[in-house]
Amino acid sequence: MHESQLTLIDSQDNPTVTDELTGLVRELNIDGKNKKTIEEIRASFGKAQTPTYIDTFSKQDKIPTSLRTEDITLISHAHGRQRRGERNIERQELQAAIKHGRKDIANPGRDGSKRWRYEHMGVVYITDETSRHEVTSWRIDGEDEDEEVEEIAPAEVELAGKGCHAVLIVDNSASMRASDVPGYETRAKAVYQCLRNDFAKEQLKSGAADDVVVTLISMSNDASVLIDTKPLDESFIKNIERISKRRPKSHGNYIPALDKALEVMTADAPNRSSVLLLFFSDGAPSDQSCMKCEHGIQIFDIDRKVDPKMQHTSKGSAWNCRKRIMEKLEKDCCNRVKRIGQVFGRDKVIFRTLAFGPIKEDFRLLEQMAGVLPRGEFQKLGLNAANLKTAFSSVSSSLLTLRTEGGHHASLTRRSDKVVDKNQKVDPTLRNLGEKDGWYIYAFDDFLGKFQFPDDDEPQSYQIRATGKKLVKSSLSPGANGFAFYETPYEEGAERFVYRCTEISAPIGYRPPDGSMSNTAQRCGLRLVAKEAKDVENHHQGRKWHEKFARTQLIAATLAKAFTKRLPNPYRREWTVTFIKTTIYGCVDLTYENYQAWVLVEPELDGKFLKWNNNAGLVRRSTATVRPTSNDNSNFETLDDIPQAFSHFSYEHSAGRQLVCDLQGVWNADDGYLLTDPVVHQVGEQRYINGATDKGLVGIKNFFETHVCSSLCKKMGLPLRTPASNLINYIKPAQKEYKKLDDKKYRSRGNGRRRQ
Repeated sequence: MHESQLTLIDSQDNPTVTDELTGLVRELNIDGKNKKTIEEIRASFGKAQTPTYIDTFSKQDKIPTSLRTEDITLISHAHGRQRRGERNIERQELQAAIKHGRKDIANPGRDGSKRWRYEHMGVVYITDETSRHEVTSWRIDGEDEDEEVEEIAPAEVELAGKGCHAVLIVDNSASMRASDVPGYETRAKAVYQCLRNDFAKEQLKSGAADDVVVTLISMSNDASVLIDTKPLDESFIKNIERISKRRPKSHGNYIPALDKALEVMTADAPNRSSVLLLFFSDGAPSDQSCMKCEHGIQIFDIDRKVDPKMQHTSKGSAWNCRKRIMEKLEKDCCNRVKRIGQVFGRDKVIFRTLAFGPIKEDFRLLEQMAGVLPRGEFQKLGLNAANLKTAFSSVSSSLLTLRTEGGHHASLTRRSDKVVDKNQKVDPTLRNLGEKDGWYIYAFDDFLGKFQFPDDDEPQSYQIRATGKKLVKSSLSPGANGFAFYETPYEEGAERFVYRCTEISAPIGYRPPDGSMSNTAQRCGLRLVAKEAKDVENHHQGRKWHEKFARTQLIAATLAKAFTKRLPNPYRREWTVTFIKTTIYGCVDLTYENYQAWVLVEPELDGKFLKWNNNAGLVRRSTATVRPTSNDNSNFETLDDIPQAFSHFSYEHSAGRQLVCDLQGVWNADDGYLLTDPVVHQVGEQRYINGATDKGLVGIKNFFETHVCSSLCKKMGLPLRTPASNLINYIKPAQKEYKKLDDKKYRSRGNGRRRQ
């Protein structure tokens, strides 16, 4: 909620303060609009009941101190032991957590069963109600897994602005003076002319001057920024013509150019929503010429004909040193590309490496660099000008794709009143919560209600819809009469802030007349998280904006139920995919539009949070297996195969209309996959129907570009859809059929359609 929240005091507690508040409401209505008063808002959501104020935390049994740690009962299944092995958690650490750790009520299992949560020495341990059966465990000290996993990690620097930054690294070494490109004076002249005609001019035609800035880095011994973050307009074309007259010289060192690119991109990141990096070279790197071997010798600067041993004791020693230097150079270059992905998000950077040189030239490093990022691409052009033109046209198309992806966010304004604290320390076992401790408290008349979409059976039609559903009022936990959440978000996504949240039981008169901020409420029910818009425009939409996310999650949940029904029988429990239920909470707050504040709330997930894929086609890959409850050892799947199979299934089950991705959440053998905050790409005439992350057909293509069908896809009879080019003929009939369904509401007249 807003930092300067104005609290409301019940009129029975303090009539004077209420009179002052009424006057303030009148002052806020000076714009002449017929806004509802506070009393009317409260009345429209019904009179709040006054439940008994109860202590929901019962006394918990203590383990006798005389009982040895190793004698504490711990019943584990194969999955639990496997996960512990991957996360370097010893059995005795869990036993110590039960004896010495902090015990708290955990959120229930998927079937509603009660559970306990223990935390001790950086380990979190979830058990059943008896504290004997292991459900899951994980470390919170950042040292969870020792397996090599291709993670989908969040970006270190948020691309929170507008438009795209295109960074072009162009080789300016002496070899670019060669006159071996038919029709052009030099290689450099060919490159800059094609850059001007087939990239810059094409972008100008599509309106790039409004949302694209360009940086041009010249690569030789050092890296020189010739154009620094300038709009892609007519002046850029004039600058290209001027730069093309420069004389190439010296070596072509990769590392300084990559370092300079990262520096420029980082400085401009807050102003952009996406980045494109082009790396152009006519040969292998020259960085090794200034690198010393382990003996302190610049071995690549020595003439081998004059000194065959290259100042070493033998030829073999010299050549081994040369080999190690080249291996280090290759690793350093790839690590720098990897670093760019870590900083901006591996799926957010389009990376192209272009090799424009003799066919026999060694371009292996350029190819390796392109393979580091999921949206990387390597092209070997030879010295063919036609190939060069095609390559720059392809880069232009990629830039247009980025501009399209970020276009929905271009007009949004980031809120300045919230700062995410990822190191936030909030004790989850505290019973009493108060505003002086950073909690916003809403109860009785300040609480407008809890709403959710009703569950529904799987629709029979090919398209899974949730647009016709309406929110229904839902009950709070027993004893609760409101809710509270922490003032500072501890996490953020592409569109929302995430806060710690809980339902609460507050006594009558929980806001004292003297305005003191003592602990005034007690926790009730589950540990929850609340989500609120990051952008000002979405923030002002209130409940309507949250409804879109709740509907999207309902669509995903419906498809997940269908997926579970199709799973082979022995594998149902471990491979079940479930999306947690979302609810929308409302409260009275004078700092909000129409004095109503709304947040989307869902249960906090217990377990190691993982992201299996995202909405740009990136996929998490590991070797951890999910063993089915079957004696057939040939049917083992990795932990990451099942979510990918579900995404594929969602596309087939909706007849090419929808695809669920951005799958994230937790897994354990008892509950299967518990997921939240999905993206649904939907094909149709309306863009972003499921929110700003819905990329439609582009998003579906991105998924199938990287999807590799597992044995589960084959068991479920899912057809091969890779490469993504074979989707086009499949999607068109679905689009046509969907149009027929929609046309039932319309009748044609001439070239237009009129609503009946």
